[in-house]
Amino acid sequence: MPGYKAVSYREDDLLLVDYYCTTPNSPKSSGTTTIWLKEAPVWTMQYGGEYEQIAIPFLKQVLWDAYAAGCFFGGSGPQVRFRSNLLYVNRYDGPFFQDFRGREEIFRIHNNVKARVLGYHEYLGMALVQDPSTI
Repeated sequence: MPGYKAVSYREDDLLLVDYYCTTPNSPKSSGTTTIWLKEAPVWTMQYGGEYEQIAIPFLKQVLWDAYAAGCFFGGSGPQVRFRSNLLYVNRYDGPFFQDFRGREEIFRIHNNVKARVLGYHEYLGMALVQDPSTI
């Protein structure tokens, strides 16, 4: 897909692929994450929002760490992550694997106070299987 990038993570029969796109001269982005088990799609999530350039490396590291650890809250990264003067916060509604929605944000911290929002993504997703416990 022209203009899209992909990040993937594979472990045994599990494959996660995150396709996302951005447009030059805009902080906005959008994407889709899908998880396959034994070549069958079992979970999907769509997201969109905008981030200032300074927050993007931190966002990518937070999400990559979540993929590698198999640690998801809602359809995104951990609930909270802090590094240097940046704070990642993820709020979600619904169980991770079923129908869910949420919002992740990155804040710049100054004097131990949330000083400014550097960006956000809103997301929603669902399981593509009737009973996730059967996987």
